[in-house]
Amino acid sequence: MVHCFQGVEGLKAAGIADDMWRLRYRTFIEEQKWPLPSSKQREWDCYDDEDAVYLVSFDNDGAISASARLIPTTGDFLMRDIFAHLVSDISALPTGPSVVEFTRYFVRSDLVKSRRLIQLTGEIFCSVFEHCLDAGVDTFLAIVDIRVLPQLYELGWTIKPLGLPGAFGGGVSENGGGRAIAIQVDITTSALHSTAACRQVALPVLSAHDDFIRTPQIDPTMSVN
Repeated sequence: MVHCFQGVEGLKAAGIADDMWRLRYRTFIEEQKWPLPSSKQREWDCYDDEDAVYLVSFDNDGAISASARLIPTTGDFLMRDIFAHLVSDISALPTGPSVVEFTRYFVRSDLVKSRRLIQLTGEIFCSVFEHCLDAGVDTFLAIVDIRVLPQLYELGWTIKPLGLPGAFGGGVSENGGGRAIAIQVDITTSALHSTAACRQVALPVLSAHDDFIRTPQIDPTMSVN
């Protein structure tokens, strides 16, 4: 199952906020080499606030396996603030209560080559659709590496590119850089079911009760300062 947490206070109440920041640091800064600001081997940004929604999967030991963050577009969000160069017409970018931005998606690196990868990605993707359908959200925006775009079409998503591919992180010649594209995705029941079928996921994936609380687990592969 995937659990939904509202805002940073939701992560703190569940005892997983510090684990989330440390795991994001390891994933995005240490492994993917993204040039993101950080502090004490933890990664978070100004979009980690009480309006953010976190969708989180856990392993049997209670450690975070995979996660994604949804940001409302009624305020500041990454595509408009940082990646506007990837959008052909920023004035026409859809925003409002029915539009969110899908960001900070990851699967824990030790699981990337495991047999669980396909199911984990499917569970997180399906949880995004389930949450949005329940919340009255009909569109999500995302910046995705151009290399993964064909995989998203294969899931049966209705995708609208919002501009031409462009560089991120200094481009493909830089460590941690590449080429990305801004996209708009329709939130539909058919997309949810096609994603579940492609990734062999049993629906629903979202926990019916958001009462997940645990003592933070220390990942022995992470250094703590």
